[in-house]
Amino acid sequence: MIDAFFNTASALRNIGVQHSATANNLANVNTDGYKSQRVNATEGPRGGTQLTGVERDTSPGSLRPTGIPEDKVSFSSEAMNLTGYRETSNVDLAKELVQNNIFGYAMKTNTSVMTTQNAMVGTLLDVVS
Repeated sequence: MIDAFFNTASALRNIGVQHSATANNLANVNTDGYKSQRVNATEGPRGGTQLTGVERDTSPGSLRPTGIPEDKVSFSSEAMNLTGYRETSNVDLAKELVQNNIFGYAMKTNTSVMTTQNAMVGTLLDVVS
């Protein structure tokens, strides 16, 4: 029983961190040069989930013309400079919105599991006493 509480609590904690990263990505969708974040998680040694880190997606965003000659974008891999352009964020809005919905459902599901486990422990204690 205690393992079930631990697993659910670790899932809720990790979903919260992942949800925060997604919210940050959504908040910066229109910030030039912003690189989206991803939270990595694995199965923990006792079950449940364990965060392994947050990484930035370093892929380039699209380019938008600014009409300002001082704005310069450089791509070292291609040895190319573009003048009058800015790199936009690389946030995929559709992907982030889907992730946001998934985290909402995961939070609701794990909260229901926690409530059911609590009721089962209460019933078990009532039977034992």
